[in-house]
Amino acid sequence: MADGVDYGPLAGLIGTWKGDQGMDLSPEPDGTEENPYYETIEFEAAGDVTDAEQQSLAIVRYHQVVTRKSNDEVFHDEVGYWAMGFGRPADHALARHSPSRHAGGGWKLHRRPEGGSRRARGARCRR
Repeated sequence: MADGVDYGPLAGLIGTWKGDQGMDLSPEPDGTEENPYYETIEFEAAGDVTDAEQQSLAIVRYHQVVTRKSNDEVFHDEVGYWAMGFGRPADHALARHSPSRHAGGGWKLHRRPEGGSRRARGARCRR
């Protein structure tokens, strides 16, 4: 719970996360180019909204910046938000929206498989 809003599993993301062990792999005709990077992602509680008078959505905004270690050049800068739906039991879902072309853009719906879990892959991040 933050600012009187139940963010569910998103509450654990709120804050600043940093990772310095990422590796960008780019296929090249003569092999694979490897570029180590570090990243920072900030999650901020943004409140809640009601969708179609049936479902409450808790919103967490994010800003991710990914920088090459070799020259401190930013090669990915993304903003967006995560929305956690509460309301009818069947509607408990998590979605991400980002207008970034690099990230695929648009909405991505994330549902946990029955009895399973989702794990993010990539740079190790810590708060």
